[in-house]
Amino acid sequence: MSEFVSRVSVRRCEGYESTRLAAALEQCLSALGPLPLPQGARVLLKPNCLSADHGPDLPVNTRAEVVEAVGRYLKGRYGVALFIADSGGMGSYGKAKRAYGRMGLDRAADRLGAELVNLEELGLIEISHAQGVLLKRFKATALLEQVDFIVNLPKMKTHILTGITGAIKNYLGLLPGSLKRKIHVQAPSGPAMAQALTDVAGGIHRKVPAVLHLMDGIVSMEGMGPTHGHSRKSKLLLASLDPVALDTVAATAMGFHPSRLPLLVLSGIAGLGISDPEGIDLQGSEWKDLYLPGFKHPFSRFREWAERVIPSKWLGRAYDLLYEAKPRIKEEACQGCRACILACPAGALAMTDVRLNLNKALCIECYCCLEHCPTGALSVPRGLRERWRLKKAS
Repeated sequence: MSEFVSRVSVRRCEGYESTRLAAALEQCLSALGPLPLPQGARVLLKPNCLSADHGPDLPVNTRAEVVEAVGRYLKGRYGVALFIADSGGMGSYGKAKRAYGRMGLDRAADRLGAELVNLEELGLIEISHAQGVLLKRFKATALLEQVDFIVNLPKMKTHILTGITGAIKNYLGLLPGSLKRKIHVQAPSGPAMAQALTDVAGGIHRKVPAVLHLMDGIVSMEGMGPTHGHSRKSKLLLASLDPVALDTVAATAMGFHPSRLPLLVLSGIAGLGISDPEGIDLQGSEWKDLYLPGFKHPFSRFREWAERVIPSKWLGRAYDLLYEAKPRIKEEACQGCRACILACPAGALAMTDVRLNLNKALCIECYCCLEHCPTGALSVPRGLRERWRLKKAS
C-alpha cells in the first residue's frame, strides 16, 4: 500500500488531572483536523461503561474525566447538544444509574449540561444491515433515533474472547441487556463473536455515523480483561476517524499482531476501516515507540507460536481441544450473587445448595461469566502448563 488511508493520533498523557488531560486531548485531536460535525448537532458520547461493580480506580470503564474533557472540547468548538449513554453487561438491568454514579458520569453530565440517558428505560428499534454476515437484522436502543452522530469512547483493555476491547467492540453497548445474551448464543467462539461485533458496528454506523473514536489508554488493562486483568499505566490517548485503524494501533501497542486478531481482520474486510498498519498515518509517535513491553495477554502466547509453526487445519483443531478450557469455579471466592448465572447466555450455571455449579455440556466457552463476576470467582487455565498443574492437583 503506497499511500496512507487513515490517520491515528497518539499523545502521551500522564494522568487524569483536568488541565493535563485537556492539553493532551487538544494536541491529539488537532492532528486529525476539523471533525465532520455541523454546529448544533446532537451527539452521543458513548463510553465503555461495563460494570457497576468496579470504581474509577480499576481500568474497567472509560474514565469520566475523559468523557467530560471530550464533551467540553466538542461543545466549545461545535456548540453541540450532548447525550451520554451506555448499557452494562448482560444481566445488569437496574444497574445503569449505579454504574453512572460510581464512575462519576452523573456529575460530569451535570457540569457539561449533557443528558445522561439510562438505556434500560428506552425502547428498541430494529437495525437492518444487508451487508451483515451473522446479523442482518438486530435490535438496538431507540436513542439512535434521537441523535445525529456518535463519538465513540472505548477503554484500552484486553478481552478474554476477542483479544482486545476497543472501538469496534464498544458499539455493543448500544444493545441493552438481554440483547447481548442472544448474540453470545449465536456467536460463542472468538471468531464468530468478531463477526457479530463487526455486523453490529457496521449496522449502527450506517444508522448513526460516528465522527470520532477516542480511546482512553492512560491507564489500561492487561491480562484477563475485560474485568479481571491488571492496571497498566500506558499513558496513552489515541484518536481517529477510523475505528479499525484506532484498534489496530492500540493492539500493536499491546503487543498483538493485528493480522491475527479476527476482530480487526473481519472489520477491515467489511469496510469499516483500515487494519493494515501500512495504510495508517500515525501521528504523534513512531510505530517502534508504541510498544508496551511485557503487556500481558489473556492467554499464553504459545497459541500464537503454534499457529505459525503448525498451520494445518487438523493440527490447529487438535490444539484447540487441548487449549480451550471451561471456566473453573473458585468456591472460596464465590459470594452467591448470581451475576454469572444472569450473564450466562447458555444457561450453563446454576446454584445448588448455595453452591455454584457449571454444566460443562451446556457451556459454550464465551466467558461472559468471568466478565461479570465481581469477585473473580471464575477463571480459565491460561495455557498447557497451568492445565497440567491443575490436573495434577485435582
